[in-house]
Formats: sequence, C-alpha cells, structure tokens
Amino acid sequence: MEQLAGQVVGDWSDKSVEDHKDKTEDEIHEDNAAMYTAGRYSAESPMERFLALHGNQVSSDFRQDMIESVSNGYGKGNDHARQTGNAPETG
Repeated sequence: MEQLAGQVVGDWSDKSVEDHKDKTEDEIHEDNAAMYTAGRYSAESPMERFLALHGNQVSSDFRQDMIESVSNGYGKGNDHARQTGNAPETG
C-alpha cells in the first residue's frame, strides 16, 4: 500500500512539474514574441516617420535603401540574439 501511495504521489508530482514546465515555456515564447515585435516597431518607426515627413523629397532609390537597411539591420540583430544562447530549459 505504501508503495502504491508513493507511486501515485510521484506520478502526480511529475505531472505537476511537466504542466509548470509547459506553462513556463509558453510564457517565455509569448514574451519573446512581444519583445521582437516591439523591437521591430522600434527599428522601423523612425524610418517610417522620416519618410512620412520627407517622402516627397527623397528618391525612390533612397527610400528603397532605407527600407532595406532597416530590414537588414533588424535581421542582423536577430542573428546576434540567436547566437548568444538558447532559450531557458527546465527539468
């Protein structure tokens, strides 16, 4: 009987740990997604504001260069972030 009780408690504990791990990983994913979305907005918004204010004064080549530069810079930042380590792991 004692062994059965220990097994039930152990199974319950394992399930609880697994549920917590899944919840934590989901929260980390959501937080990272929100952070990257905010970062992209922060990278793009100054360029968009500049083009909105001065768009009629810039050539289409310059406009395209600005858009590509922001996109490349943001992509390079994401590459650096991926190289700095892995997401936290529990368990």
